[in-house]
Amino acid sequence: MKIYKRNLIIYNTVLYVILSFVYLHVCFSLDADISALNLDRFIGLVAGLPLLLVIAGLTILSVLLVNSSSTIVLSIFSLFIFYKTFSIFLITYDKFQLVLNFIYLITSFNIIILMRDELSKALYSQNYIEGALDVGAYKKMRIKLTQNGKEIEGAITNFDEEGFVVKPCQNLEILRGRLEFLIIFEGNTFAGIGEIVTVFKESVGIQVLKRADSSSKLGWEELYSIIFKRNYSV
Repeated sequence: MKIYKRNLIIYNTVLYVILSFVYLHVCFSLDADISALNLDRFIGLVAGLPLLLVIAGLTILSVLLVNSSSTIVLSIFSLFIFYKTFSIFLITYDKFQLVLNFIYLITSFNIIILMRDELSKALYSQNYIEGALDVGAYKKMRIKLTQNGKEIEGAITNFDEEGFVVKPCQNLEILRGRLEFLIIFEGNTFAGIGEIVTVFKESVGIQVLKRADSSSKLGWEELYSIIFKRNYSV
């Protein structure tokens, strides 16, 4: 899977990993009663924890690639940081250290939950095994994509409130950027503008940006509301 556009939560998670080192440095500095602004000490701390550096690197790489194991690796990294800082509290019984640990634990939990929700989005899953789907006979929810005068028809294989995955009937020609989509469902036309954010070997993930300019056409929001209430699946 190629990712052309990453959500803000992905970059925030990477920032969280980096700032976790700063948090660890602050905790060690408080324990040693020295300034946390000492850059040499920060570099020495990071260099002295090679295992943590490896875990952090794997975490960042996994998150940027939106790998299914991201939450597991992220949890391991967070527990490693928490173990290091909570060990300081167990030695010093400093209440301020305990407060910092509590704040970090809550922050870590929320980041992991947000990342888990991000991974569950339809844009990151084709919802079928490659080579196992005959789009020509797959007529549950058909769609027409238009970009720069080119039209491609296909079938929606996965969807949620924010977007959907489309497997084209012919060779994949639309590679990236914005496009228009048109869906005819139970006699009604639903149209809008989307952007390709993920590309699989046989399909593309499209994030819905807005409805079509024509006020006479319904948008993805209305269509999703209908299929959600009916518990419709592709």
